[in-house]
Amino acid sequence: LASLKVLSQPGVYEKVAATGRTLMEGMAKIVAEKGLPAQVIGVPVLFDVVYTKEEIRDYRSTAKADTAMQGRINARLREGGVLKGDTKFYVSVVHTEADVAHTLEAFRKAVMAE
Repeated sequence: LASLKVLSQPGVYEKVAATGRTLMEGMAKIVAEKGLPAQVIGVPVLFDVVYTKEEIRDYRSTAKADTAMQGRINARLREGGVLKGDTKFYVSVVHTEADVAHTLEAFRKAVMAE
């Protein structure tokens, strides 16, 4: 019930979507700066970076991605204090601007190590 109380407050969904968009845009910029073949796919509250030159159209096209690179980057993210499993970023209402900045900095370091 406490979760529903928070989620019913005005602007909550807009805030979490804005947080996710900031992360998605920042990550897309970082992989582009590095020149990695990657695409940020999904919606702002649930997204991932897929390392491939191919256009992502369906599950089969994501299966052709460079999972070894994704694994290395995800491992570096965890070493940098960002809890991320094998797939997807999950954005929450509790993520702050400081969390976003920390995540993008850890992502930058993880990507630049490639």
